Amino acid sequence: MYPTSFAQLFLRLSNINEKWNEILPSFHITQYKKGREIQTTSDYLLFLEKGIIKTSFITFSGLEWIFIFQKQGCLFNELAIFNNKIKFQYTAHTDITIRQIPRSFIESIEFIQNYPELYVNFIETLALKESISYSYFSDLAYASAKSRVCQALLALLKGQNAKDFNPELTQAEIGAMMGLHQTTVARVIKELRQENIIGTFTKKKLQIYDIEKLEEISKNEQEPLIFDCN
Repeated sequence: MYPTSFAQLFLRLSNINEKWNEILPSFHITQYKKGREIQTTSDYLLFLEKGIIKTSFITFSGLEWIFIFQKQGCLFNELAIFNNKIKFQYTAHTDITIRQIPRSFIESIEFIQNYPELYVNFIETLALKESISYSYFSDLAYASAKSRVCQALLALLKGQNAKDFNPELTQAEIGAMMGLHQTTVARVIKELRQENIIGTFTKKKLQIYDIEKLEEISKNEQEPLIFDCN
């Protein structure tokens, strides 16, 4: 369940908490339109029943850093349960439906006794997201801009049956996830095209021609940590 490098990550987590579906009908349901920021408090753990959300936070310089995207079947707002000073921002990437699970329910002895498998799954979720954070700051710490983009492309490719597919992410979103300015991502994409490693890269179409070369660049190009979007 736990990734060991960024290139092994799914940029979109999906159904990692689907076991929770059995208890959802008793909890309040809320819907948000695409583009709306989701209102959160430390009083509720949230479950994404339908759609896609974007998890991010605003840096000290005022720019957005995207942590991850999540699809249906995922819990979120976990950290606020333990530390309400941590301010992740959750945005509806599509129209979404969520369930509000009270913090008091999660903290109750009855929850642990009656749903031990959900309690374990909750802990696994925290560990998974911690490993994602570790991957960002270890694998990307000394990676060049070109290496970071190649790692992102490999992550997008994971789970696909073809080298020509819909990435569902823009170059700007890739930049926001990799600590790179959009113009830097565009420059790297241009270089990869010129080297015939990739072809078209739009939000709806990504063509990858040379996976081995992508892997080579993702591992071998290194430089001191510079997040140029900050």
